[in-house]
Amino acid sequence: MSQLARANARKLLAECFINNPEHLDLEKVAAYKNLFIEEGNLKSHAGRIHKTENGGLIKINSGIKDTGQRNFVIAHEIGHFFNEKNKNLTGCTQEDLAGLNSKKNLERDANVFAAELLMKDEWIWKFTAKRIPGAKLITDISEYFTTSLLSAAIRYAEIGRHPAAVILSKDKKVGWSVLNKDFTFKWLPAGTPINGNSYCHEYFKDGTMDTDVNKILADAWFLQDKFYRKNYYLNEQNIYLTYYNAVLSILWED
Repeated sequence: MSQLARANARKLLAECFINNPEHLDLEKVAAYKNLFIEEGNLKSHAGRIHKTENGGLIKINSGIKDTGQRNFVIAHEIGHFFNEKNKNLTGCTQEDLAGLNSKKNLERDANVFAAELLMKDEWIWKFTAKRIPGAKLITDISEYFTTSLLSAAIRYAEIGRHPAAVILSKDKKVGWSVLNKDFTFKWLPAGTPINGNSYCHEYFKDGTMDTDVNKILADAWFLQDKFYRKNYYLNEQNIYLTYYNAVLSILWED
């Protein structure tokens, strides 16, 4: 479904004649399909959509204060509307939006839709041309496209011009990883314990973390990868994601 979800987002952009991210107004896009947006107390859910015969209601957790995060939730719920014509979901959690519920295909597809809607391939390629990865670039993507840091990182890892990997770690384990197709290493399964030699590990050890760019041996992340190379160095930089209570690690080669 992921390719169809991406196609659904691109079709919606075309229907709304949106050729530039600066022209994307999610409220107007939603209204185009009679989807109305309101905020409220959703307790454990970040967002929810209730479909009607001719449209629907998208409700966003009023506790979400970050504009980029709020936008991603809205885009995610719009994705449910387009991806699942005959389903009416109850609500989406933070874990759904972070991709931590790996068995929920519908949530993954809604995330794919949202990423394409907010950060169309061509827009990302143009914005990131000739820039190297790192926290600054991910933050700039997030701010320019008004989306969450996490979605910006995933999008760059997927299609960025400079091969990179992003890893979300929670509870001392890898939640998931996204490795660019041209990144040297290819395998880092969910559930892998965080290696004590990674800078990410510092947070889980004592709550502190070096957020600078650091050189690190590939052993710290990819010792079990079949493409593992001894004495091979990577760049590692970490961002603490308060919304998810998790650490986002960005890895790239020189």
